[in-house]
Amino acid sequence: MTTSSSLTAAFMDASLRLGKASTRTREERHWTYQELERFAKEKRFNNVTPSTLTLRQVQQLVKAWQDRGVTPRTIQNRMSHIRAALKGAGLKAKAEAPEWSNAALGLASLPGDRVGKHRAVGDAMLRAAQDSAAAAGERGREFVVLTELQRCLGLRASEAVQSAASLAAWQRGLQAGRPVEITLGTKGGRPRVTFVPEALRERAVQAVEAAQVLAAERGGRLIAAPRLRAARERYLGACAEHGLKGEVASHGLRYAFAHDRFRAYLQEGIARPEALRRLSCDLGHGDGRGRYVKMIYLRGFEE
Repeated sequence: MTTSSSLTAAFMDASLRLGKASTRTREERHWTYQELERFAKEKRFNNVTPSTLTLRQVQQLVKAWQDRGVTPRTIQNRMSHIRAALKGAGLKAKAEAPEWSNAALGLASLPGDRVGKHRAVGDAMLRAAQDSAAAAGERGREFVVLTELQRCLGLRASEAVQSAASLAAWQRGLQAGRPVEITLGTKGGRPRVTFVPEALRERAVQAVEAAQVLAAERGGRLIAAPRLRAARERYLGACAEHGLKGEVASHGLRYAFAHDRFRAYLQEGIARPEALRRLSCDLGHGDGRGRYVKMIYLRGFEE
């Protein structure tokens, strides 16, 4: 197996044997395997499959990514994709061997790496970004629609980009005072139910209705792009262009939603531990992640 296309196919087929994965996870794995393809071709590696991939080859690949300035967290994610292919090929022992670990590859997380790197995007900052986008035509309109969805429903960027098929159900739920179910683009393909604070409900309805109009004009898409990755990159590029980057990247809109949702729980008289548990579920992190949610999402929270 020497051709790059067969290399990608071999790794994708192996990773899919682990079971169902979200669209984004499959797409990101495919991207990683394409990166491996290009590197193998450049280095003239032969017969690269999950079974034949060597530690030396992986070490060289990691070094190349580091030299290109790829962040440690991104390389960690890419290594998880490679390990998924190894495990899918029946090589769990190889994937979990100490010498293949992040620590051995120089990718160990440092203290504080998992502390939130974003901060909540205030509404004044969001309005300024949206005003900036107003002169950008259809791209600016996309930006306004998607940022409002993220802000009002606590969505990740990928969830907002893929949300067109969910809009009608969200509208019905919001108008009936029910929570919304988020299923597309979620992390790990795990659906979640999110309770929108009453103070945000009307704004959320308006955001969903604006998104429906845009999707109707574009044949069911919120961003006119041929592939999901291109759509996501187009949106994130617009975010950076209009000031939502770094600590106040679009993910900070999800933080702002978390602040509103947690504040509303407290105002309802719910004890903090229970409020954190519920917020964790609203954000898709599941039960028992209250401490994590507090550390990551509630930085700078004010009651």
